[in-house]
This record gives sequence, structure tokens and C-alpha cells, in this order.
Amino acid sequence: MLTPFGAAGLLGAIQGLATFLPISSTGHLALLQILFRGGPSPAELGALHAGTLVAMLVVLRRQIFAAASSAVSLFRRSGAASGADALFVVVGIGPAAAVAGLLHDTARRFAASPLAVAFGLLVTGAVLVASRSAPAGMRDHPSLAQTLVLGAALGAGVLPGVSGTAATVALALLFGVRRVRAFELSMLLLVPMELAASLSATEGGRGMRELTLLFVCAATAFLTGALGLRVLRRSLIRGFFPLFALWVVPLAFATAALAWAWPLRV
Repeated sequence: MLTPFGAAGLLGAIQGLATFLPISSTGHLALLQILFRGGPSPAELGALHAGTLVAMLVVLRRQIFAAASSAVSLFRRSGAASGADALFVVVGIGPAAAVAGLLHDTARRFAASPLAVAFGLLVTGAVLVASRSAPAGMRDHPSLAQTLVLGAALGAGVLPGVSGTAATVALALLFGVRRVRAFELSMLLLVPMELAASLSATEGGRGMRELTLLFVCAATAFLTGALGLRVLRRSLIRGFFPLFALWVVPLAFATAALAWAWPLRV
């Protein structure tokens, strides 16, 4: 039986790795909730997202600073690339937030069903396998319509088992975006989503023990998140991205087996 601090560390490790690796943090947290009859509190979820947000700000600090500082000079040659990154985020975050909001209640119901989680994991696995057919990327940015699709795909990541990282990166690759740029753009689009999710960290207890547990959640999520970002980037560069399906697909079938023990509650 895990101690409260051990459980906080486990939550942080799962959130940090599964947020950035294309294996679905929502799916893994839902499995934890199903197996142990309880999930992270709203304050803990906020702390977890705060940890992954800080990991992105540290690891992607150059890309984030370049995009933000050159947003005002979008049409100037000196800032065109980073300005286009900022425009990509502005355009993509709308459908991401809209889809996430529309699916929020559905996602909460599905999180209690191993069959629903298994289906989401299978969707993630299919997306990863499909990325193998991506052409050799030559573009730095997707089109306007493709940006809207990428935003919607990220928003769908609120469904348990569906990885927003897998969806946005794989689609960017299929749209002909270069591998490194697919990583950078997907993570830039994720920054405001993680910022919004981390705001719930202001809720919850104010005692020293509660604050310490939240800190453990956030710190572990930060450390493993920084590792996950580097692993994701390296796996893309080396062409290993589809291999994450070797984890997701077997996990999906194992989760589906739980449906025989836990009735569908959706």
C-alpha cells in the first residue's frame, strides 16, 4: 500500500511521462482511478498540470520566447518563422478549447469505464501506427485548415485513452511538417492548455501536509515531464515515434479485459 507521498510521486511520474509521450495521461490516470477506486483531487490535478507546464517552459524556453517576442512582427522577415508559430497557437487554441469543453462531461463519465478507456487507447494506437505512412516532412507550418484540425485533435485528448500528443504530432507529420517542427508546434499548442488546467491548483487544502503533497505531485511531474519531452523529441528525430504503439495497444487489450470485471458505467 502506497503512502500518501508515494501516491503523490506516482501520480506525478504518470502525469509527467504520459502527458508528453504519446501514451495518454488521461487514460493512465483513469486506469489508476478504476483500479484503486479513487483518482487525484482537483487540487492534485492542478498541481500535476503546473508541474508539466513548468517542464515545458524550461525545456522549450527558446521556442516559447521566440514565438512570444516576435508575435508583433508576424509579417516582418526577421520574425516571420516565430511569428508564424504564435499565429499557429492563436488559431489552434480555439478549436482545442472548444472540443475539450464539449467533451468534458463525456470524458468524466468515460473515465469510470475500462471499456471506454480501452477504446481511447486503441484510437491512440491507430494514430501512432498511421504516422508510419507520413511523407518526408518539408514544411515548417501546416495550413490554416490543418491548424484547426490539429487544435481539435489536441482538444480530443481530454477523452481517457486518447493522447492529444499522439494526435497532434501524428497529424502534423501526415500533413508534411518536419519532425522537429511537429514536436515544437504540438508542444507550443499544449502550453496554454496546460496553463488553464494548472489554475485549479489554487483549490484544495491549506495545511502544510496538503501543500507538501501538492508540491510532490508538481515536482515529480516537472522532473518526469522534462524527461518525457526530451524522449519524445529524440524518438521523433530517430523515427521511433510509431513504436509507442507497442505499449499503448497491449495496454488497450488488457484494459478491455477489465470490462468483464467492472461493468460499463457511461
